[in-house]
Formats: sequence, structure tokens, C-alpha cells
Amino acid sequence: MYGSCCEEQDAQEAKVRARVAEIKRITEDRLMRGHKVRENMRRSMRPTHFGGCPDPCCDGCGGCDEDEVDGESGETDAAGDPSIRAKKANGAGEDGDESDSFDEDADEEAFMARMRAARLEQMREQMRATAGTTAQRLSGHGVHVRLREDQPLSALLEDPTDDSPVIAHIAAGDGESEACLWVEDALRRAAPELPFARLVTDLSCSGGQPPDFLPFVCKLPVLLVVERGVVSGVCDTLGEHREPEAIRALISRWLANEQWRPVIFSNRPLPIFYRASSWGYSVVGALLIIFAEQMRACDEGFWWRAVGAGLFVQGFLSYQSDVAMWGRHDAEARIWKLIDPLLASTLTVMVGPVICSRMALGVFTLPEELKHTWTLGVVMAITSKLMGARAARSPDVKCETILLWHCGWHALPLVAVYCILGIVQHVETN
Repeated sequence: MYGSCCEEQDAQEAKVRARVAEIKRITEDRLMRGHKVRENMRRSMRPTHFGGCPDPCCDGCGGCDEDEVDGESGETDAAGDPSIRAKKANGAGEDGDESDSFDEDADEEAFMARMRAARLEQMREQMRATAGTTAQRLSGHGVHVRLREDQPLSALLEDPTDDSPVIAHIAAGDGESEACLWVEDALRRAAPELPFARLVTDLSCSGGQPPDFLPFVCKLPVLLVVERGVVSGVCDTLGEHREPEAIRALISRWLANEQWRPVIFSNRPLPIFYRASSWGYSVVGALLIIFAEQMRACDEGFWWRAVGAGLFVQGFLSYQSDVAMWGRHDAEARIWKLIDPLLASTLTVMVGPVICSRMALGVFTLPEELKHTWTLGVVMAITSKLMGARAARSPDVKCETILLWHCGWHALPLVAVYCILGIVQHVETN
């Protein structure tokens, strides 16, 4: 934006300078013409005696020079001559034109002063922006740098004076390979959008082995996000790509995912519902355990208490996997992300296809209203799950989109609560 404004400003100033130069040339031309007219008038009224005086009585004694009124003005008593009066009139006209040109010069000077003031203000804004960028560079935030040999990565990660996150690119070799340069270029492009983070490249790994202080890193190259000494994000698929566009797209998606973590823990309505929706499974599990006898009135052969206990535990697992471990890929996060889908898949089969099949077979007797409500809820939840998986594969997906579809999937426990309370009321009434 600043570049285009400066170019437009320079073009306007060049146009004004050209106009001022043209006016100056015209003014000088007029001044020269007026000077020549006055000089001719002076010469016509003052004989030089070298070519002979027009007066036949003059003998070259210099007496004619005494008739001069002012040697510098060059005017004599010949003002009554019509030709001289005409020349004077022409000179007066030239002076009028010069006054008009001087007025135009004053307007141009005022315009140029306003232009210079506007340009000066733009330069001040650019200087302030440059000062902010310089401050970021001095602090190491919002810029990408390659660590020197005397700058160990371990010391940077354990720096107690700066708790800002570190995005580290760890690779082997001298850093002149195309893949390494592509990754550094992608980080350099993304750095201005991450003013809160420090982006570095570490090439100190000897023998192509990961550093000893990062035991869970299995291969190089790798990208890490370290927050207060804890690795919260890992991208170890850089070596699977051989084209710069693919590497840039991978890094862009990965960084976008890491930037979503502040959104997840914000106080906006959608993130709040997303964080709270995981505990919906625990609420459903508690209701199934409490009202197990009423649920047996609808289906005596289903394991209501066992499914309720599984759902109660699933709420805690879902929160740990989807919220607490968001964006993390360390050993602890991998454990939670492994247990959560295993139990979730089992419970989904139990409360989805199994219950719907028992309804269709007539084993699970349920009022028609609640039956249609539960079937519709299952269909909507599965649709939200599929749409969320599809949106996650898009390169320009937004965090809010992922949260919205995930909340649709987690809305199924709310439908289950409605159905359980409806079943309890129906059983107690009849």
C-alpha cells in the first residue's frame, strides 16, 4: 500500500516540476524580451559617436551625452516620440505578464508545499512502521533467522527471559540443499504473520541424527513448535515432498493449525461451546447410569450401565484429545489421541447402528416422536463428521469452520439427553 502511494506521489511531483520548469522558461523568455526592448530604447536615444551622430552640428565633442537624464535608465526627453511610447507600452504589457506569472508561481509554490507536507507525513508513517519492524527484528519476533554455531537451539528453547513460542526448523547438512532453502523461504514468508513467535533454523545436527534433547523426534527434517519448553506441535513430513509448492502448502497448513490454538481457548461463543461440548458425553453417561431401570423398560437386553460408564469416561477423553492436546504431537498427546478414537468408535457403534437396528427389529420400543428425533440426530451428527473431515482437507480452511462442524458432531449428546429424559417421563407416566 505504501509503495503504490509513494509512486503516485512521485508521479504527481514530477508533473508539477515539469509544469514549474515550463513556467520558468516562459517567464525567463519574457524577461529577456523586455530587457531587449529596454536596451534597444536606450541605444536609440543615446548616440555612441562611433558610427557618427545623426545631428549634423555634432563634431564628436561629447556634448550630446549631456542630454542624458539618467545613464542607467537610458530615457531622454524623446518620450514624446510615438515609437518610444509604443515601446514603453509594450514594456508595461510585458511587466503585467510577468506579474501574472509571479502569481502563478506563488500558487504553484503553495501547491508544492502542500504536496511536500503530505509526503512528509507518509514518510513519518513509514518510519514508524519501520521502527516497529526493527524492534521485532531486534527481539527476534516475527522474523526468521538461521542459528549460528555459537547459538545452540537448546539454549534458545530454555531461555527463561522470553516465553514466546519458538518455531524451529531442524535439518541436517550445510543448509544449501533445495529442500532446506524451500522450507526457509516458506518460513521467511510466513514470519510477518507471526509477530508473537520466533522462527529459527538449526543445522547443527551431526550425522543426520535428531538432537538428543528431543528424543521423540524420529527423523529429519522436522518443524517444531515449542512453548515454554514443551513441544506443542510437530511436522515431520517435510521429507516426503519434492516440489517447492507442495512444501509451502504443507507449511502454510501446519502453521495455520498452530495459529488456531489461541482461537480454541478464546472466549467467543463458538470456541466456548466447542470446549464444553466434549463433556456432553459424560452427562449422557451419568443419565444412563442413574435411569438404567427406566431404560430397561424400553429394552431389557441392552447394556445400559456399561454404555453409560463408557460415555462418562469418553467425555474426559474427548476433552483431553480435542481441546487440551490441540496441536500437540508429543508422547502424552499421542496417548490421548490413540485412546479417544478407540473408545469413541466402539460407543458410536453401540449407540448408533446397534440401537437403530434394535428399534427397527422392535426390540427397543420407543415412542414414535423420540424414535424420529434420535434417528434424525444420528444422521445430522454423521453428516457433520463427514463435512468436517472434508473441510479439514481444504488448504484455505478456517478454524471457525472446523469448530462448527465438530460442534455439530458433538451435538449428538444433547439429542441423547432429550431422548433419555423423554423416555424416563414416558415410562413413569405409563
